[in-house]
Amino acid sequence: MDTSIQKKQAAVLYNNNVQKIYFHGDSLRVDYSMGRDMLKTTVILDYKKGFGLMLSDGPMGKTAKHDYISNMNFNAITKDSTAVLVEFEESKTILGYECKKIMLKHNGVLSTHWVTQEIDMNMLPEGFTNPNIPGFPLESVEVADGLEITRRASAIKFEIDDPDTVFNLVNPPGYQYQFHGSDSAQPISD
Repeated sequence: MDTSIQKKQAAVLYNNNVQKIYFHGDSLRVDYSMGRDMLKTTVILDYKKGFGLMLSDGPMGKTAKHDYISNMNFNAITKDSTAVLVEFEESKTILGYECKKIMLKHNGVLSTHWVTQEIDMNMLPEGFTNPNIPGFPLESVEVADGLEITRRASAIKFEIDDPDTVFNLVNPPGYQYQFHGSDSAQPISD
């Protein structure tokens, strides 16, 4: 493990990360917080409308981007025939989902994942998960560039108390709208 000051500073970004995933009908929402709320990102996708909202709140301010889902870039990882996958018989339950252990070596990075087949992968945008992983990863550990990074889903909700608020595509107060993608993708307002 690399213990240089640069790696220690980078590791702070991964401390206390929280990822919450919400599903409701034709909508998906992901709230992700890095570095003790230093950077917060929310992605809301409405598949029926084909439209999405991406919110960022961090050192550079609060921004909102609207676009058609097909135009949104999720830093998609493509299926790679050189990726080496090992599946194990081990299993454990995470958030009530039965998960199987796999290991993946891809682009020189070794990672361990606990994946479930119980979540409909068709609700997720392309690139949201690694297509080299067979299933939805609820826990992952990877070692890359001298850092060991552990990610674990902290909540998955299909029953939403107030879906109109949780999946609202309107630019919230205090967020600066940034043009993103197609000329016809304009901010949604009340």
